[in-house]
Amino acid sequence: MPISGKGKYPVDHWTKIKNILTDIAQAATKKLKLAGEEPEVVSIDFANPDIKSVIFNNLFSIPIVICDVSGNNPNVIYELGLRVAFDMPVIIIKDKDTEFSFDINSLLTIEYPNNLTQLGPTDPTYKEFSSKLYSRIIYTYYEFAAGSVSVSPLAKYLHHEHYLQIKRGVPFDLAGHYEYICYREEIGYSHGGKCEITLKHFRGSIIEWQLKGARHWKKDGTEYPVQEFMDPYRWETKKQSCSKTNNIWSVMRSAPPPT
Repeated sequence: MPISGKGKYPVDHWTKIKNILTDIAQAATKKLKLAGEEPEVVSIDFANPDIKSVIFNNLFSIPIVICDVSGNNPNVIYELGLRVAFDMPVIIIKDKDTEFSFDINSLLTIEYPNNLTQLGPTDPTYKEFSSKLYSRIIYTYYEFAAGSVSVSPLAKYLHHEHYLQIKRGVPFDLAGHYEYICYREEIGYSHGGKCEITLKHFRGSIIEWQLKGARHWKKDGTEYPVQEFMDPYRWETKKQSCSKTNNIWSVMRSAPPPT
């Protein structure tokens, strides 16, 4: 939402809108039990004097952003574009007078009456808007926390391969089955392993992968217990020999090693 006045939207109008949104967001935060989290304008960070840096980083990292496009303020529309490009959840709201623009109307928008700031919390119209926004905040947070693409502004429209490239610039899908064998004959040492990589979920601008696998070591003719890969990033040793793992690395026990 704008922080400066223009035309029929004076500064005090946006101050009142901000207070209303803050009340609704705080109620949702309380419901979600997010202690210490307070709603704020994306340009606010008292520790960073660079306002553009603050805006960019907040738009990139904050789990939920409410964007009021009332009046089609160019700065707000630009920041909305950044948020969409970052593929982060955004809840769009607008007053009744503001017309839908073609590129934005495909995204869910919650409308509020032009005189919202003149209504009280007990007014039916006020309560309807408040209820819709409150519910949307709750839904968006849970879906985002679960890694669901249902709150992604891009997943619905981009081809899958293009969507993967958006996620941190990853140009390919890493999912698959991988095996390796390593021989160090000069020191009587060899090891091998296998792993399965699957796509866990997209979360905002991040891809999370699930890695499952195991590895086996052999040194000076002695086989060591198989180690399984356990999240997050640690190996767990199991007391079983290579011969009892469906001959996964039987080639390790064959001679000579492959060239």
